[in-house]
Amino acid sequence: MPDYRNIVWNVSAAAVMAQRNRLLGREEQIVTSPDDLGVGPLRQADLPVETERSAFFAQLLAVDSRMDAEARSAVLERFAHERSALFAALELPQPVVVWVGNNVEERLLLAMVASLIAPQTALSVVEICDASGQGVLQSVVTSTPESLLSRVARPVAGSERAALVRQWEQWKAQGQGWRRLEADGRIAEYPFDHLDDVLSAHLARSGPMQPARLAGEVMGDYPAFLGDSLLLWRLDGLLRTGRLARIDDAGNVALSH
Repeated sequence: MPDYRNIVWNVSAAAVMAQRNRLLGREEQIVTSPDDLGVGPLRQADLPVETERSAFFAQLLAVDSRMDAEARSAVLERFAHERSALFAALELPQPVVVWVGNNVEERLLLAMVASLIAPQTALSVVEICDASGQGVLQSVVTSTPESLLSRVARPVAGSERAALVRQWEQWKAQGQGWRRLEADGRIAEYPFDHLDDVLSAHLARSGPMQPARLAGEVMGDYPAFLGDSLLLWRLDGLLRTGRLARIDDAGNVALSH
């Protein structure tokens, strides 16, 4: 087994990587980061024991009617367990390889890993975005296992690694809302009500529908990763403030007039 660790964002990406390993006939270690670094406060995101991130995600899950209290608790426990496994892996001296596409979640994961591992720990990156996919969201989770077979890691050292550490320190200090990767490669942050406008605009175009369907359609159309729990949380706020209204017993929602 190779001595390096592959770091990927979320369990779906880990499943793609596991299939890649089977195709290669290799047993490479895969470590998952469960944390969506594109949303919420980042001040405690790189702490093995934290309260701020889990409280933020608990707030999102609290309005998700698809889950009962036991299911929500299980999600948060899994989140904490996977975070603990990630931070334990980053304390080891073996080389680290981070898989990164053209999305803020994987870009900030790379920056966080660069800031956490020891200076003497070798860091490499596998970039899975290319010119043929320009304008298309690319990540491990959107890739096929076959498409990852030819991807090659490159070392990250010197000024590039130092810049990643600075980038993480910047976003750790200022990150609060919702973030995305812009077309020019910059990471930009928006207040959460930016998503309210996205949801309202989609509803205006498509007409009344149930909240879960609205969230799903926006997730499918938007050129960045958006979690369904995040969108359902924003929809709950729109209903509470009266910008949206339930219009029938089936639970369909529409813009208020």
